[in-house]
Amino acid sequence: HRLLGQLTPITNLKPGIDLHATGDGWQSRLLERLARLHLLIEGYKRLETLAPETQADIRTLIGWTQDKEALIQQPGLQDTWQVLGQRVSDDAGVQARAPLRVQRTWLLGRHSQGYALLLSFAVGTQTFDVVLGVGSAVDAELVFYPSNYPLRGMIKTRTQTTALGTLNGHATLSAALAAYGQVRAKYPWLTQFPMLLNHITPVQIGTQRYLVDQQHCMVELQPVFAGMWPLLAMSGGHSVTLFGEWDGDALLPLTVWAEDRMVAL
Repeated sequence: HRLLGQLTPITNLKPGIDLHATGDGWQSRLLERLARLHLLIEGYKRLETLAPETQADIRTLIGWTQDKEALIQQPGLQDTWQVLGQRVSDDAGVQARAPLRVQRTWLLGRHSQGYALLLSFAVGTQTFDVVLGVGSAVDAELVFYPSNYPLRGMIKTRTQTTALGTLNGHATLSAALAAYGQVRAKYPWLTQFPMLLNHITPVQIGTQRYLVDQQHCMVELQPVFAGMWPLLAMSGGHSVTLFGEWDGDALLPLTVWAEDRMVAL
């Protein structure tokens, strides 16, 4: 109660943390999320003593907005950006007159091998201002929002769209989780981590759904994932290349490639 009471002055707090975690092990998940909130509150109290990148992260989490006009003037990263996955979700508030739809588009630089997340917003019947086809690639210069883990980007200039190249993801789950751990050390409030996996096999055991790698290690799929049957059909019991969002507990598949075929899940 003391911890939650400290949130009152921070009216725009947006840590992306659901306090109403349910299911097996909810106690551990709740404790972890409260710890993230506590870290955010303590960081905000000491904001001026922190590194500029950490200050930017905290300001973003509590609701400060970034000046896009100033950001677009910054030097960008030119690359061929491969469109790995896309997801649209509704974020309607209690008092919202029309639902706010959020489009998340995940990119991977062919040369830099760095990820980028493009966010586009639409209210009601509005269309998204960023339209990129999953499975394609675009030659573009991206600028990134300041962060200890610069992930969210914005297209500064764009020249042409090209074909998708070879996808070099993690060969094992242990390698992917090690990369996730390194990022969480820089940015502990991360809620979605982009995960590209090669040689991964989807399996279903009873009602449980998993991804299994060549070392016979496995991770669970998120309960909200509704594309299990298309995923199993694409794999045919064999390994595939898969891209999804990892939340620290389970993975949400977004796109799968098998035998030169691509399916958005």
